[in-house]
Amino acid sequence: MIKKSVISFLVFALAYAVLIAVFPNRGIGTHQWQENQIRAHQFLYEQTTDTVIVGTSLSARLLADSLPTVSFCAFSACVAEDGLGLVLTKEKAPRYVLLETNYFLRPSHGVLVKVNTQGIMPLLRKYIPMLREQNAPASLMGYCCMQGALAPKEEVDMKRLEENIANRISDDDTHLLTDSEVEERLQVLMPLVRELEKRGTKIILFEMPLNEKLKHVASNEQTRQVIARLFPRDKYVYLPNDTTRYLTNDGEHLEPDGQRRYSHYLKQQLQQIGAN
Repeated sequence: MIKKSVISFLVFALAYAVLIAVFPNRGIGTHQWQENQIRAHQFLYEQTTDTVIVGTSLSARLLADSLPTVSFCAFSACVAEDGLGLVLTKEKAPRYVLLETNYFLRPSHGVLVKVNTQGIMPLLRKYIPMLREQNAPASLMGYCCMQGALAPKEEVDMKRLEENIANRISDDDTHLLTDSEVEERLQVLMPLVRELEKRGTKIILFEMPLNEKLKHVASNEQTRQVIARLFPRDKYVYLPNDTTRYLTNDGEHLEPDGQRRYSHYLKQQLQQIGAN
């Protein structure tokens, strides 16, 4: 009985491995964590582009199809620290890192980097593609079911948008950091940046568009001041802010049309500086 079970498992595993090899898929997550894992595994084991976007959920929503020569190391409910940590695990450092500056100082929960760098599973995923998240049965089924389907059109709820903006403004004080807290965060973040630079990576900075009412709240201004101190403009490239007015779902995250338009804008900017 045990022998038959082992043989059946090996046959199934081989058949599944062949299926994945013959019909490679990009994977579709059924929830946020799975989507993050799919993107992380694709970045770590499959992508070899010279340019990588590192950031938060703001830049994670940009359209990969519009930026085919760019890899994404930006994740939902994560921060720049997570992306920088994953980039540093690759043997070859990218030529360019596009570093999103929004919420640069926010701390990481550390889980994403930990599960993808520690233990035996990262090594197994490197050599056994069927263990990668986009090849999980649920992800594979979701990908197959979505082929040819049109994405539902999202309508921005303007009342909810205004409520989100008002709430974000009212609790902005909770996002302000003391000088000691800023320095504590920089002791974690800047060694990651400096290590990339030591390996030959050029850091390019950009800021994702926000609702105009949130653009100049105190916490965002604090982040800009810190960024300006750490990355002087005479030594670093800053992509110019797009002056187009963008509509967001919640004051911070671009709605689908804005995602498409800003992805196209970013592509143009990268072409101008030769980073695309």
